[in-house]
Amino acid sequence: MSNSSMEAKVASLNNLQLIINRLSDTSSKVKGLYVTLISALLTVVLTYLVPKSGGGIELSVYFFSSIIFLLVYGCFFYIDVEYLKDERIMRAVYDSKAKDLHYDVKNPNFFDITSMFIEKKKSGGVNSKPSKRQVIFFTLPFFLIELCLLVIWVK
Repeated sequence: MSNSSMEAKVASLNNLQLIINRLSDTSSKVKGLYVTLISALLTVVLTYLVPKSGGGIELSVYFFSSIIFLLVYGCFFYIDVEYLKDERIMRAVYDSKAKDLHYDVKNPNFFDITSMFIEKKKSGGVNSKPSKRQVIFFTLPFFLIELCLLVIWVK
């Protein structure tokens, strides 16, 4: 099988679909890990730090907890946005390969995915903004936790 045959095109598209599925699956796992980690951190704060301060939270504990939650939120949100951006780029590469765009007519090589990925990433033609659902999924728990900590601190 040569790199320019129809079988090569189908195999290349299958490889791209597998890459897209892995990116999507990893994004889902990142979200699951985010929920687990946020729950564990909230449990630690409410179980060990709140009772030691007599029902309320000291100002230093409140700020320390808030910064930790902010760091976790920021890291996981950034990671998920990057996975979504790469998934969108791979979808654009898939579409280009499926429509026979952006390949050398004299020497087509359907297995050359990396150069197209880099080209699409540099060109900026793919939307790199987070989706509304991503923003809601990551931001809502963060703000609810911060609100709870603020209420406990004010007590």
